[in-house]
Amino acid sequence: MPASCRSALMRLIFGLTAGLLARSAAADVKPHPLFTDHAVLQQGRTLPVWGWAADGEKVTVKLAGQEASTEAKDGKWRVDLEPLAAGGPHQLTIEGKNKVVVDDVLVGEVWVASGQSNMEWGLEATDGADKAIAAATDGKIRFFTV
Repeated sequence: MPASCRSALMRLIFGLTAGLLARSAAADVKPHPLFTDHAVLQQGRTLPVWGWAADGEKVTVKLAGQEASTEAKDGKWRVDLEPLAAGGPHQLTIEGKNKVVVDDVLVGEVWVASGQSNMEWGLEATDGADKAIAAATDGKIRFFTV
């Protein structure tokens, strides 16, 4: 490769790297992926909410009339909200330099299931699924795959 091409390539790589570093230094507040639209949070327990933000960034979390703030340290933040009774839907807002809005959040029972590989099947993969889905009356059941 000619020296002029290597030099141009090095400038391009340096420019891209500098741009990525600048972007990460001004990182937006970001919640953990568990906190997305249609999430379910455990009822009757302290509710931790956490994620990432630029060091020193003030982060404020609001949910169901509660508000808690903290400052990001080492790029991480966490607040604990008081226990809530079952209910919703609620809107969870997380605000720092930017604002993240999580809609349709329910509070209720959270179950973690593990075991055989067939546990990953959704209802539609089972025998009689069409009939069971048509008869379903509880629209508040949520399914999250890790």
